[in-house]
Amino acid sequence: LIFTDLEKIYHLLRSNISPPFEDKTERINYSSFNFIAPMLPPKCQPFFTPSAFLKFDRDDYGRIDINSFIHSIARKNNLF
Repeated sequence: LIFTDLEKIYHLLRSNISPPFEDKTERINYSSFNFIAPMLPPKCQPFFTPSAFLKFDRDDYGRIDINSFIHSIARKNNLF
């Protein structure tokens, strides 16, 4: 992935934050996660699988932390 791919992923994640919004956290549920995936280039698809989502801790609403997810993608990208 190139930097612009990571920026696009981060922008889409932040644009699709899942409710409830009262807790002021940047989290996304699986439905929004699946909504974002087709908007990304094919080289990003391996990061948007059910198993990728399940690797992250989920809150009581089934949401994962956006920052943890994007940092994970960046680390994996740097390894490759």
